[in-house]
Amino acid sequence: MLNRLVGTFLAFALLSCGGEQVVVLDREASCGNGTVEVGEGCDDGNLAPGDECTASCQVAYCGDQVLRNDITQPNVEGFEECDDGNDSDNDACTTGCRTAVCGDGYVRLGLSEGEPGYEGCDDANEENSDGCLSGCRRAQCGDGILRMDLAFGEEGYEECDDGNQANEDACLANCLRNTCGDGFLGPNEACDDGNDNEEDGCSRDCQLPDCGDGITQEVAGETCDDGNDIDTDGCTNRCQLAACGDGLLFGEVEECDDGNDSNEDACVADCQFARCGDGFHRQDLIEGQEGFESCDDGNEDNGDDCPETCRLAHCGDGFLHRVVEACDDGNDDPQDACTSMCAEARCGDGFHRQDIDFGEEGFEACDDGNESEDDACLSTCRIASCGDGFRRADLQVDEPGFEACDDGNPFNGDGCTVMCEIARCGDGFRRQDRLAGQDGYEVCDDGNNVEADACLNNCRAAECGDGVRRADLGPGDLGYEECDDGDDDLFDGCVRFCRAARCGDGHRRRDLEAHEDGYEACDDGDDDNTDHCLASCQEARCGDGVTRRDRFIGQEGYEGCDDGNLVDGDECTNDCGLARCGDGVLRLQLIPGQPGYEECDDGNDLPGDGCSRTCIVEGCGNGIIDPGESCDDGNLGELDACLNDCSPAYCGDGHLREDLLPGDFDYESCDDGNQNDGDGCSSFCRLEGCGNGIQDPGEECDDRNQTNEDGCTNACQLAVCGDGVRRLDVLLGMPGYEACDDGNADNDDGCVGNCVLARCGDGFTRDGVEGCDDANFDDSDACLTDCREAHCGDGFVRRDLAAPDPEAELCDDGNQRETDACLSNCRPASCGDGEIWLNNENCDDGNANDNDACTNRCNDAFCGDGSLWNGQEDCDDGDGINTNACLNNCQVAECGDGILREDLLEHEAGYEVCDDGDGDDADYCLNNCRRAECGDGVRRADLADDHPDYEACDDGDGINTNACLNSCRQARCGDGIVRQDIELGEMHHEACDDGDVWDGDGCSATCQVE
Repeated sequence: MLNRLVGTFLAFALLSCGGEQVVVLDREASCGNGTVEVGEGCDDGNLAPGDECTASCQVAYCGDQVLRNDITQPNVEGFEECDDGNDSDNDACTTGCRTAVCGDGYVRLGLSEGEPGYEGCDDANEENSDGCLSGCRRAQCGDGILRMDLAFGEEGYEECDDGNQANEDACLANCLRNTCGDGFLGPNEACDDGNDNEEDGCSRDCQLPDCGDGITQEVAGETCDDGNDIDTDGCTNRCQLAACGDGLLFGEVEECDDGNDSNEDACVADCQFARCGDGFHRQDLIEGQEGFESCDDGNEDNGDDCPETCRLAHCGDGFLHRVVEACDDGNDDPQDACTSMCAEARCGDGFHRQDIDFGEEGFEACDDGNESEDDACLSTCRIASCGDGFRRADLQVDEPGFEACDDGNPFNGDGCTVMCEIARCGDGFRRQDRLAGQDGYEVCDDGNNVEADACLNNCRAAECGDGVRRADLGPGDLGYEECDDGDDDLFDGCVRFCRAARCGDGHRRRDLEAHEDGYEACDDGDDDNTDHCLASCQEARCGDGVTRRDRFIGQEGYEGCDDGNLVDGDECTNDCGLARCGDGVLRLQLIPGQPGYEECDDGNDLPGDGCSRTCIVEGCGNGIIDPGESCDDGNLGELDACLNDCSPAYCGDGHLREDLLPGDFDYESCDDGNQNDGDGCSSFCRLEGCGNGIQDPGEECDDRNQTNEDGCTNACQLAVCGDGVRRLDVLLGMPGYEACDDGNADNDDGCVGNCVLARCGDGFTRDGVEGCDDANFDDSDACLTDCREAHCGDGFVRRDLAAPDPEAELCDDGNQRETDACLSNCRPASCGDGEIWLNNENCDDGNANDNDACTNRCNDAFCGDGSLWNGQEDCDDGDGINTNACLNNCQVAECGDGILREDLLEHEAGYEVCDDGDGDDADYCLNNCRRAECGDGVRRADLADDHPDYEACDDGDGINTNACLNSCRQARCGDGIVRQDIELGEMHHEACDDGDVWDGDGCSATCQVE
């Protein structure tokens, strides 16, 4: 243990250590002597308090309440800005001996808000998005600075801070975003009641209540609101809970809903489809309509008055009506085992059975109900036929099946053919029971009515000369005939050997008149076309187009040419002579310069008679000065030295000569046809000029000045609007004033046709300046009042056009939006225009296809809307009925889908008696949706062997003599039916079967003949 006493007293120190005691004697210390003595931490030899050793000789440290002033650099260890000797960081001097400042991380205390240096906080950073602002003020809601250092739920958390206390903008006074449900009406809100109660008049999405908004407003009388426009779910479009009897089909619960409580129509009172067997007798249909019921007793007893078909029991309904019927096979066919009167069929009952094949017991080919052998049906129920030996007496000659005879043999060569007709010539069968000369004898009989073949219709053989031309042979065939007129005349249409007469055969036909086809005027037997008889057998003549070569000049009939036409003015005249000048015929097909050209042809070669010997017209203009002519220059011009009347030109003849130049003798600058001066053209044929102050002919005025802008222009014409010269001598408002004159009548430039400056509204469209100008103030026509052409999108609806004009407008809202009521093509928005009309259409694909994702009513396609959605639906009839051709899942009904179709009659394709959808073909319902029955070829495996419908086999072949009987029982020896499918020597072969298993009765117990 160590004890020390320090001061001016004697100090003893007792130290216990290993049993020894040490005593230390301490003397008085002196601070400032430069020696560190007991009780001093330091001694720097001075008593200055502001250095590293204080005036009390203690080592200076921050917090000793002595401000060091020996260090002036803040970054040097020991530097102090202050030292208040306490350990508080929240006054003016921190524990680190630094003057408190905003941002040092220490909050100054002791100052009131507003005093210099006051801090509400100090987080030692300049970040303004936390709880302490850079000015050491506490962040608070409403300071306009968003805090970002807190999570939602923490005190002081801000979603926004807009620096105001308003609750009607996007940021509330509590610095949370204005949201639906906060109780403050904000942007895009129709209401805000601060709760999520959907039934108090303001929805949870802050919209006023509306049926179809998905919110049930009981105060508005709504019992539901599912927010859609589907009327077939649990909530109707009137926002009422779906209920049976409301007339709207609730697809998941109701099969139907016709809005009444009647049990006698298609929809019974529990909103299920009326169906046969429900015990309710439908009375809304008439016989023949689908679903008609004549009764409905609600049971499955088919032997009472109302079977399961809901039709009053009757013969032919397929149900055996107890006591009343002997049989009933469900059809009205009287030709099977059960007649249409529900009696068992028998031969002679008048009903022809057709359910048994030929050879089977009971087979009937016919049954007329009598025992007569001379009608269509024999008493054995076999059809009367030709050759059965019985002649039918019940038919008339022209009726099918009539027999004129029936000798019961198959021979066609006697008096009765195998078709039971009395043999006759032409029946196609040659009688062999007659000799030549006997009545009915036939050389041949080809059975046709063709007279022109090898066998004539009188059953005699054809030959040349019989008057009948054979048509069954071709050229080169033996016996071929081109004709056969039954005589040997060489001068008619048919010559010997049955050959047809022809032009060139050397025999002129005499049996025809000139107008008849084939007539011959001659026939010289050659093909020379230039003699008296042409190759066409017509007499040669001038004009037939063929030049005769068998005559010389001078002989009758001579031809120099023959062009075959009636044109007398070509190279061959109409009398077949070659054309020449002087023949009196004017040639017309040549032009001047061609050899043989003729201007005239007077039939002689005398000159001076108007037509020269070269056939040229004599007269003025032919270039030759004939008697009585002063000149003849051979042209038709009046403007040279020789006029068209072959007299010389002169000044005053009214024709201005153009063959002379100024200075030439007789040159004319004008010629007005007189010798008068002062009329614009002098007596010397010189022009009189404008500007001489005299109004000469052709001048409207002559003011004798060079001013072009007054009433008389420099061309001596009266100034007029449109002459291209603007008048300056007339003031505005005076007659004749011109604001402009551009010399044209064009109204689409800056100066219109009445010499007024162009302006919008004057009715004239100025090129490059105006798009149009209709001179009215109507903005609903093709031209707007600012002279711009109307166009779709200008905001004005045109009223001057109507459909089908492509420019016609039905609306014009002045924008290019395609989603409002008026499209950018100025047509009202409508379903099918390809643009979705906001708030009116769910979709719009712009086509008339009702089978895609968007229907023609512009609703999104869905199963049950009644329109087939290609690629998504197999069908869609929209009727909510699951038992017709289209199921409620929009799949086509098919046998095997497990749903029984009720929309078809038995004879219609697709009719189902049952549909168990199990794919098992061996139960009561076959995979073809027909009820299993013995003979259908499918063995039922779902019944025990003691069941009356049990099947041991079913081969479906209708054969009763093989391994499987028609009763679907296995064939066995003793069943009374002899098997025919097993050969002798094979196991189970039956030679007989007498229906028992006894020996000694002719058929043994193993079915062998005894």
